[in-house]
Amino acid sequence: QPERIAVILNDCEVKRLIISLAQLPLLKKVIVFENPLGWVIGPSEFTLPARGTTSIGVDGLRGNFEEVRVNPATPAVINYTSGSSGEPKGVVMSHRAILANTRSIVSYLDLTEHDRMMQVLPFSYCYGASLLHTHFMVGGSMVIDNRFMYPSSVLSNMQKTGCTGFAGVPSTYHTLLTKCDLRQMAYPGNRYATQAGGRMPPELVDQVRSAITPVQFIIMYGQTEASARLTYLPSDKWIDKRGSAGTPIPGVSLRIVDDRGGDVPPGTVGEVRVAGENLMAGYWGQPEDTTQVLTDGWLHTGDLGWLDSEGFLYLEGRIKGIIKSSGYRISPREIEDVLYRHPAALEVLVLGIPDSQAGELIGAAVVLKEGAAAGEKDLVNHCKAALPPYKVPRKIRIVPEIPKSSAGKPQKEHLLKLFGEAA
Repeated sequence: QPERIAVILNDCEVKRLIISLAQLPLLKKVIVFENPLGWVIGPSEFTLPARGTTSIGVDGLRGNFEEVRVNPATPAVINYTSGSSGEPKGVVMSHRAILANTRSIVSYLDLTEHDRMMQVLPFSYCYGASLLHTHFMVGGSMVIDNRFMYPSSVLSNMQKTGCTGFAGVPSTYHTLLTKCDLRQMAYPGNRYATQAGGRMPPELVDQVRSAITPVQFIIMYGQTEASARLTYLPSDKWIDKRGSAGTPIPGVSLRIVDDRGGDVPPGTVGEVRVAGENLMAGYWGQPEDTTQVLTDGWLHTGDLGWLDSEGFLYLEGRIKGIIKSSGYRISPREIEDVLYRHPAALEVLVLGIPDSQAGELIGAAVVLKEGAAAGEKDLVNHCKAALPPYKVPRKIRIVPEIPKSSAGKPQKEHLLKLFGEAA
């Protein structure tokens, strides 16, 4: 939305903006906010009615450009978090951090100049940007396809262009499983597919693995504040480590701590903290927020998880995402996994609904499979058969879709409005 873009442009004091012609109508709305823009560069000559802004077509940029050498510790990117609540934060990544993470990903994925990635994720998202960095570092190539509304076309294009890899978030694979024949991805020459951007229910992982075998399916975990990637689970480890996010990637250290910051033994749930060269320098213009999440070189991820005896990470949810109901601390993911086992459930999101008496009530939004029939009472009874009473959702709403951000991440605040109206 124009308001959100204006906040970002003002926050990091953008002086040069490069746009496509299709973005002009949106930019004209943003200009109303009087952002401190110097130049706006587009694909052809155009004008913008804004004081102090020069409009220039890319064809008009001629002449010699100065080569600039920078210190590896200086900022390379300010990547704005999806900001599901409140204003977005600018995550400052140095050249060194991006290079460290890129080298590590290249190493564990065994990328070479022969690899070609099908790119459906936006480059403004750190996962999408990491695909660009890794393949360009090894001299590989990319196929950019913005037609994901037609997923079958994307899979056909993968075969046509000889892609050796694919990357997506849980909603990406959800779309592929429900809107087309994912088995099209299992063609000779396709080497692997990766998943990050949030935990994928094990049942969904099983379906993807079954559809694309023998293509490797690699589970990964990361954060914007860590350049992209923190852990990975090789495809051949899934059977023994089902549900795990894997082990730290090269160059990353990981520990699980309690409320006082002390390490906890294997099997004990605590906050995931990480260290490595790939961490952010901080939040742009927000030193207080930075010191809250960066301590002595360790990033407080805000994620809850535990390690098994072999050091494999299992995620349990976000600290702020834990539902506190009538004195109980409840992980939404346990309930989501149960609902996913219902034969009619296609997509599930569990969240806490503010309640004056219990603190929070457990709510669940469920998208049904096409042609499937199930009522809210059926879904509640399904949960009662598998969960203790205090973990059974008090409110279940059947919805046509789960609202998501441009990066494919669920936006819970939109669903909270639905539950509020329903209540």
